[in-house]
Amino acid sequence: MPVRWRIPGKGSGVCPGNFDPFSGVNVISRGIVGDLRGHLVVASPIYKQHFDLATGQCLEDDTVSLNVYPVRIHEVSVQVQPAPLVRQVAGQVA
Repeated sequence: MPVRWRIPGKGSGVCPGNFDPFSGVNVISRGIVGDLRGHLVVASPIYKQHFDLATGQCLEDDTVSLNVYPVRIHEVSVQVQPAPLVRQVAGQVA
């Protein structure tokens, strides 16, 4: 199941997948969210790579990214589209 974060001030949300392509396990939801060089990121709790929350792109390795799902905030619910905007497949963006 994807984990949800809202980007403050954007009025929209992003939903990166929970699968960490470096460790091969579902741990992104346990990562630390912060700002790195002007990017809102989540850091993998295993090997500490940083992923841009808006695009899923890894900041340390541009060949790797997380799946990123479009999110709509509707009243009090968060609605996640089941198909990702960006799909990470076998270590490569498809």
